[in-house]
Amino acid sequence: MKKSGKKGFFGAHVKSSAMMVSLLIHALIIVVAFSFVVVKVLVKEEQNFEALKVNRPQMKLKKIQVQVKINKKKLKPKIRKRLVVKMPQRKVPEFKMPEITGVKGGIGGSLEGSGLGGGLGFSMPEINMFGVKSRGEKFFFILDATPSMIIDEMGGIPAYNIIKQELLKIAESLDSTVLFNIVVFDSTKSKVLFPKLVPASAQNVETMKAWLEPLNRVTENMDDKDYGLKTLGPGAHGAVGEIEVDPLQRQVWWMKPALLAMKQQADTVYLLTYQWGNLSHTGEKVKHVGVDQEKKKKYIALARKKHKEENDKRRKNGDPPRVLGSDTALLGAYFPNVGFGGVKTGGGGGLAYNPQIMTKAMTEVRERNRPKTPQLRSGTFKKKKDALSVNVIQFFRKSEGPRDQENLKKFATMNSGKYNALSGLEAIQSSSQTD
Repeated sequence: MKKSGKKGFFGAHVKSSAMMVSLLIHALIIVVAFSFVVVKVLVKEEQNFEALKVNRPQMKLKKIQVQVKINKKKLKPKIRKRLVVKMPQRKVPEFKMPEITGVKGGIGGSLEGSGLGGGLGFSMPEINMFGVKSRGEKFFFILDATPSMIIDEMGGIPAYNIIKQELLKIAESLDSTVLFNIVVFDSTKSKVLFPKLVPASAQNVETMKAWLEPLNRVTENMDDKDYGLKTLGPGAHGAVGEIEVDPLQRQVWWMKPALLAMKQQADTVYLLTYQWGNLSHTGEKVKHVGVDQEKKKKYIALARKKHKEENDKRRKNGDPPRVLGSDTALLGAYFPNVGFGGVKTGGGGGLAYNPQIMTKAMTEVRERNRPKTPQLRSGTFKKKKDALSVNVIQFFRKSEGPRDQENLKKFATMNSGKYNALSGLEAIQSSSQTD
């Protein structure tokens, strides 16, 4: 059998087949090459900057010398007038807090370390009036305005003005959270400034100043009788009425003011007076029998004439008048050795109000008017439960010594207070802290 002479496709096209294979291989290589990813990692070097040193010119500082003149004279501090803004008065409800005891120094003391105690007003301020120091939160001042307080032997009206200025200075020194009130009295009547204890605010102190300063003040063309309660300024609440309490039947001199202080629950009282006074009641009226009335009237008229002549001379010299508040005082000043006869009768069955009776009566009024709701008070007082103190400052003539000194000293002691006595203008000036 003869073989066919024909060749296959690849046999007939040998060269073309080799080329095709070569192209396929190269294509495969290219595909494989593109399947690989080339990653180039770039590491960024940290940049460091170095500051260039620059030399700047420096100026040399010159010392400035200022000449200071030192004035060796002692300069007195200028007293600045208080600016008082009158605001419309509004009724503010009263809040009563429960009593807090057992805390040393009170609430103010307990907060002292925290820096809050000084602003709460619960500390017990201390005042020093004519050498008598006392602490309290509710102050009540009782001032004697009888003619005996302004006679020449007591220092006259100039001495009395120092007493008033001392009171005003004390009031101005009180913190506005402290309560106070003041009463001025003569032998039978008394007037109170506020209806109750009020805060010692600038406005209330200014009201006290306007009320008290005209009292017994020397004015131009001053009359011989221009003194006493009628010379008080505006703003007084009114007369002090009697407060019923046994066994007091006749309330004169400083009795009504003292009882009012207890009613208003004051804890510190200052009584500034000339004497204990005729504190008593009698069962039968005292009568003068056998007095030569005609002779007495004659000498009284002569004494009044001498008194007027003396005061006219004083007014011309610009001096305050001589105060003689009664006919008895006039006769004693100009005709001390003239007698008018007569004897006193009656006055039996009376009762003298001694310190024990007055203290008991005041305690009763205080307890009777004590608020039912316990009040917040400081615990700094280590005295009685109610922390009451009644202090007495007595003014007297050098020629006779303090009147009723024993009664006034005992009265102060029985009420946990202090006592001091001053005679004349110089003693009042030296004991006063008013410049």
